[in-house]
Amino acid sequence: LGSPPRSAYRARGEDQEDHVDGLEDGNFLYGTDINEMTVVKSFLRFLNEFRMPETEGPRSLYTQQLHRLWEESTQKERGIKFPISADHIHTFSASLYQQMVNFPTEVIPIFDRELWSLSVRLLDAEPESLGVCQVQVHSLLDKDSRIMRSMNPNDIEKLMSLKGIVIRCSDLMPDMLAAVFRCTTEDCKNEVSVPLSHWAIEEPTRCELCGATHSFQVVHNESSFADKQMLKLQEPPELVPDGETPQNVAVCVYDDLVDAVRPGDRIEVTGIYKAVPVRPNKNLRQCSAVYRTFVDAIAIVAEKKGRVETP
Repeated sequence: LGSPPRSAYRARGEDQEDHVDGLEDGNFLYGTDINEMTVVKSFLRFLNEFRMPETEGPRSLYTQQLHRLWEESTQKERGIKFPISADHIHTFSASLYQQMVNFPTEVIPIFDRELWSLSVRLLDAEPESLGVCQVQVHSLLDKDSRIMRSMNPNDIEKLMSLKGIVIRCSDLMPDMLAAVFRCTTEDCKNEVSVPLSHWAIEEPTRCELCGATHSFQVVHNESSFADKQMLKLQEPPELVPDGETPQNVAVCVYDDLVDAVRPGDRIEVTGIYKAVPVRPNKNLRQCSAVYRTFVDAIAIVAEKKGRVETP
């Protein structure tokens, strides 16, 4: 969190009033023009007030869905996946939708946190008994749908949707969430758990029990992991210009999205377009100037099950 920028974004109508209220609360997200309290208020109002014509009862559409998902969950400590239509968000608040698309890495974790807090209040449950809530945004507007050959560096760190055909699925890969380190000193055996922070796990350098330095060794059997899989998505044949080679993009999926599709399926992926540096030599910290891009998937919708048959 940082100090407010000199010139703040001004919306119109209700969004402008919300923004002015947010300015009084301060606390802008670092590197953005987004006020955290403005996002929190808009999202909670969306959850509590958004209704469809067919919505019945006093509760809103998404509070009903929230109750239903928790009731259907047999292991509440493992959390839930909560699908939200981006079209509904845009209908309710255009500024909240734009903030979500432009800064998904900062805004979507706020959605997850506030959804969990709302679950604790609605269910009147103990915080320890409910797992994390993960928002799965889908159905973006057409203007935020991309074609593979038209993607460029301006799309990096933006939320987008992408259509294509799955041509390759990797094996299941474990993605470490928290590592357990054990001191290798014979009379110590102290264990320390280190969670993932900023996509890295820092190994402890000094044992607080025996004082030994650089004596820790990771214990894989006691560490926690998440499921991870890499997909390769190729352009649909109808979008490839005559005489051109089909483009493809790597897609990274986690948890319940693993093994959700198979090669040959036509899918629409909603995710964050990311770029990571490449190390020519893994033993050195030097990175190449060319970055590797991929899509960090948030939601996947299968347009057509089964393989794509050639005529």
